[in-house]
Parts: sequence; C-alpha cells; structure tokens
Amino acid sequence: MATISISPATERDAPVVLEMIRGLADYEKLAHVVTATEERVRATLFGEDPAAEVLLAYLDAECAGFAVFYRTYSTFLAQPGIYLEDLYVKPGARGKGVGLALLGRVASIAVERGWGRVEWEVLNWNEPSIRFYQRLGAVPKDAWTMYRLTGEALTKLAAANSNVSTPAKTFLSEEEYLEIERKAEYKSEYFAGEMFAMAGAKEAYNLLVMNLGASLHQQFRSRPCRVYSNDMRVRVAASGLYTYPDVISVCGEPRFLDEQRDTLLNPNLLVEVLSPSTEAYDRGRKFELYRSIESLSEYLLVASDRIQVDLYSRQLDGRWLLTSASDLHDTLDLQSVGCRIALFDLYEKVDFPPARRET
Repeated sequence: MATISISPATERDAPVVLEMIRGLADYEKLAHVVTATEERVRATLFGEDPAAEVLLAYLDAECAGFAVFYRTYSTFLAQPGIYLEDLYVKPGARGKGVGLALLGRVASIAVERGWGRVEWEVLNWNEPSIRFYQRLGAVPKDAWTMYRLTGEALTKLAAANSNVSTPAKTFLSEEEYLEIERKAEYKSEYFAGEMFAMAGAKEAYNLLVMNLGASLHQQFRSRPCRVYSNDMRVRVAASGLYTYPDVISVCGEPRFLDEQRDTLLNPNLLVEVLSPSTEAYDRGRKFELYRSIESLSEYLLVASDRIQVDLYSRQLDGRWLLTSASDLHDTLDLQSVGCRIALFDLYEKVDFPPARRET
C-alpha cells in the first residue's frame, strides 16, 4: 500500500511547485494565462515575505500534489481563516487519498492555529471536485459573487489614490536596535528595521517554559550542552531577525554576536510555547525564518491551552519531518540535543481553561 506524506515546501522545492502550478493550469484549461516563473515562485513564496504557504504531498517518494494557502480574516467572526488558493493532485495519483490528505492537513492547520474556516473556489464544470467537497461537508456560497481587479483597472484605481499621503516610518539599523534593547526595561524583537515589544505571559506559559527548561537542564548534566530561557536573544543571520525563543538549546561551543554574550547565533533546538496571539506567527512566518539557521535541527511547538506538542526535525534532504504528540503518556525524542521529553513532566501542574461551549 502506498504511503502518503505531507511536508511544507522549502526554497529548494520551487521547481516542483512551478511544475504543480502548470499541471493545475493544464487541468483547468488555463495554461495560456500562466506567467509564473521559477524565479518569481522562489521570490514570492520563499523570500523574505512569503505571500502564502505551500504543502507538498508525496506518494511513496514521488511528489503527487500540492496545496497553496494563505491567511484571511473574517470581521463577522473576528477570527482569521485560510483561503486555499490551489489544491492539485497529479492525474496518476488521483483516487489514492492524496487530495483528502492535503485538504485534511490544511484543515488541521486551521484548527491548530485557532482559525475559524477554510475557503476555496472550484470551477463550475469540475463535477468530480464538487462532489468530493460536498462529501466532506463543504457548502457553496451561492449568494456571493467574487470580483477581481487586475491589469489596467488595478493600475488606474491605484493612480487615482496616489495623492493620499501616509506617514513615513522610521527604520532602525541592527546596531541601533541593540543599543536601545540593551538599555530597555522590557524586551522587544527586531525585524526589517522595526522593534516589536513583547507581551507578558500567563501561568500556563511560564510553567511550560520552566518544566521544559528544567528537564533539559537535568539531562544536560556532565554533557557539553546548554539550555537558555527566553531572556537569551537569537539572531537569524539570513533575515536580520532578533528574537527571544521561549527555550533554546545548543550542544558544543555556543557562538555569540559579540562579547556581550546575550545574542546566540548557533542554536540546535528552538522551542516556542504557543498562545492564541502568537500561534499563527510561530507556526508560519517565524518557522520560515528559523529554517534558515544552519545549526538548527529541531523546532518544538508546545500548546498552552491543550496537550499538544509538534516537533519539526530537519532531514538530510532539507525537508522537515513533523512528529506530533497529544497524550500525557507520550514521549518525544529530541535528537538534536540527545534528550527525551515526557509530556507528563512537561505539562506538570499546567491547568487548562474550561472548554467553551458552542451557542
């Protein structure tokens, strides 16, 4: 029986993503409108500010399909959601559960991030896809008509609004940020010339950080490994991000930005404890930035509102393998630092808020 696996696409997958885009266009009889190139795919999906996220589906070892999606927002729900731009399965892989696996993973991401819905479009003539979506419980938005502004009409409207002024931002250099940050009474992250103040944390967050740090510290005794709390800054060289991960581990000699030894350059393990306000960023954009750290082998995400831990491990081919655990009897092996984490110990004394009822 063929094995289906889903993994986030990386920059090296740009040629595969472009192949999928062209395959989808052929299927939808829209190949004549495709202007995407590998360079543009690389820049817009895997550059400094990715416009969307991409999942690749593998049937055994061969790429069989993809999904492209991005974050939206519902004012009625006051809640983010996902717009599924593309869902495509190669002809030879259809009928084997690949499409269901991709759509199921997108749905899981929405639920994990606390987002309210997943939406997409389907061509009216695509009866097989329509039946597939209806079997899943999806419903059409019959009362709505989508409008699109592009080309000359888009340029014309933008030009008509060109006399509206907006205040200019003041951007800081990395040196200016560090000078301010080292004197500040509270912590701020830094990215693309701007500082972002960090909010306070609730009890569950603090307990999870302390429990994990204590477990790693105990296992690091008599070993050349270190664990740091969220007071240690990490610099992501490729993007210039300065951030404070919740827990950091490094085995071997730590490397710092300068003699202050307050900005680490070579973490092996980074951990973020998720909250409703940071989960989307930690799972999405922040993970994309972290992946450029050459020394980083594992990225651990710990939910603070439920028992759920997701471990992303870098593979030899550059892909990241996801391992999840959601039972107090589960354990996770952190191979990057040679440790084992028991969820029972990690969630010790952590109380969750009561479940909200649907009304």
